[in-house]
Amino acid sequence: MLLLLVYGYKLVAIAAVVLISSLIMQCFYVFYSVKKIGIKFNFSKMETNLTKEILYFSFFIFLNLIIDFLYSNTDKLILGAVTGTVSVSVYSIGIYFSQYFTQLSSAMSGVFLPKIMVLHQKGKKEEISNLFNKVGRLQMTLLFLVLGGYVCLGREFIKLWVGATYRDAYYIGIIIMFPSIVPLTQNIGITIIRAMNIHKYRSYMYIAIAIVNVVISIPLAMLYGGIGSAIGTSIATFLGQIFFMNWFYANKVQINIGKYWNNFIRFLLMTIFVLIIVWGIKVFVPVDSWSSFTLMVLLFVVIYVITFWLTVANKYEKELLLKILRRL
Repeated sequence: MLLLLVYGYKLVAIAAVVLISSLIMQCFYVFYSVKKIGIKFNFSKMETNLTKEILYFSFFIFLNLIIDFLYSNTDKLILGAVTGTVSVSVYSIGIYFSQYFTQLSSAMSGVFLPKIMVLHQKGKKEEISNLFNKVGRLQMTLLFLVLGGYVCLGREFIKLWVGATYRDAYYIGIIIMFPSIVPLTQNIGITIIRAMNIHKYRSYMYIAIAIVNVVISIPLAMLYGGIGSAIGTSIATFLGQIFFMNWFYANKVQINIGKYWNNFIRFLLMTIFVLIIVWGIKVFVPVDSWSSFTLMVLLFVVIYVITFWLTVANKYEKELLLKILRRL
């Protein structure tokens, strides 16, 4: 991509690089699966009923992915239509942080599917609930660190990275990231409802909030530009992914959501405490260069880890943190 940009090629060339890279990776997966792992495919003896079940199960996952993609890109389309390309570019900077935020949480929950399947088949609902909250705490540990760091130092980072003219991107990032931390720390719930084969209800919910997002975001985008569009997305996130899904987890999946919110509030208060300390330090130490910014990031991480250890961490999390520190 860098070489193409240097030699004058533009967006179409970059998209082609992404496509070719993806195809190469998929071909590698096929080669590795067949040659190294020894997977064999036989399409002559397909079981009709099993195939129907797989297609039914996969359809709603596919539908959910499509709606999720459209939902995450709706604001850009609305802004492009009602305000122009400047608002889209500012919004895009702010949404990048939200996308990386989402990727951090999704990497952890998917690996628990086999374990959840076993627990579901054995009818161990309490263990599923405990796993939900255990993984949720681990995700909170990482995501509150990132969110707190962004709230405290995101403005300075954007100014150093793309300039002061993109200052609205900072607020857009906060508006979108703050409500999204709830569904992101509940990501294992998606794995649970897939294991229970009731994920179609989440797909229906996503369709509803996508429509709500469009209805709310258009007038807000006309009035307040990118920030208004971000507010519309946050309202839709609260109604669908927070209010409805928490009701769904508590009543249909029988997860102890009260325990989750107790943990969430504790992590939130801890992060606010760390922010107050670091903001106090920023008064005396201006963050106006990459070196001072890096120093402040390291300071924030150290204070966050110490505060987490002293106030929120349980025995399991302390042992996990010590294990990571020993490796470092």
